[in-house]
Amino acid sequence: MRYDDAVASLFQAPLDQFVTERKRLAGEIKAAGDKAEAARLAKLGRPPISAWVVNQLWWHHRGAFDALLETAQRLRDGKLDAMAAHRDAIAKLRAHAVQVLTDAEHGATESTLRRV
Repeated sequence: MRYDDAVASLFQAPLDQFVTERKRLAGEIKAAGDKAEAARLAKLGRPPISAWVVNQLWWHHRGAFDALLETAQRLRDGKLDAMAAHRDAIAKLRAHAVQVLTDAEHGATESTLRRV
């Protein structure tokens, strides 16, 4: 397994399995003969809950994530007609974030959602 693939897999894993998954993936890389990359992977820190949620949105709700990026770019370009679509994209991602947190048995608190 390549380092980049291992990182992608790691950040898609459930948060409560992060450390276990990191050790497993580092072991695979080490067994493949790349001790330096295994050590590099082993040093990656467990992300805060808000960053983990954003990762899950990126990997599992990509269409909604891309819609947010697209509408944000349109607004930066001065296209104010994108405002409603931008608000809608934020609302959809927020709903997905609530579901991600709920499914993972984490509290979907207002504080966490603001950080997302």
